[in-house]
Amino acid sequence: MNSSKKYYWPIIIVFVLLALSFVLDMWGKPIKIKQNPTVDSKFLSHDTVRDPLVHGAKIEQAGFKYNCNECHAYLQPPETPKKLIGAHQHIVLKHGINDNCFKCHHRTKRESLVDIYGTEVPFKQSAQLCQKCHGPKYRDWKAGVHGRPSGYWDKTKGETIKPTCAACHNPHAPKFQPIEPAPAPAGNH
Repeated sequence: MNSSKKYYWPIIIVFVLLALSFVLDMWGKPIKIKQNPTVDSKFLSHDTVRDPLVHGAKIEQAGFKYNCNECHAYLQPPETPKKLIGAHQHIVLKHGINDNCFKCHHRTKRESLVDIYGTEVPFKQSAQLCQKCHGPKYRDWKAGVHGRPSGYWDKTKGETIKPTCAACHNPHAPKFQPIEPAPAPAGNH
């Protein structure tokens, strides 16, 4: 019993010396930690780049919102439009060989799209239309590799939210436009 007590004193002395060394700051100057600069909130947003029009296309003119059928019930565009007019004049079609509005837009039901087989596709399911020509990208999107999936990877914990193709890509000119990169992390070492 006495032999175990003789080991207590050296341990107590070591701890007292360590405590004194910390109190007297014998280990040198403290390292100053740099503050990370605040990041602009635009880099923290989970919003997509575009409005995916999942509730259908709306045209806003003179402070009023119109759906497509409100005009197209009376105006029938030519089979192959030469020049886009009215609410469509800002559209630039750069989608490869897809050079006709009616390859994607339904000819009579303007609130819908149409695939290469003539099947009606709602705007909120536009990815079904895109996959007919862009199969590998669609496969990657379904797997969660392409696009901006959010939510849960583990399906038992909740759903994964996958924005449609049109939430990031302009369907008339789908090449993704460059965006400003977020600033690099500040080096604190």
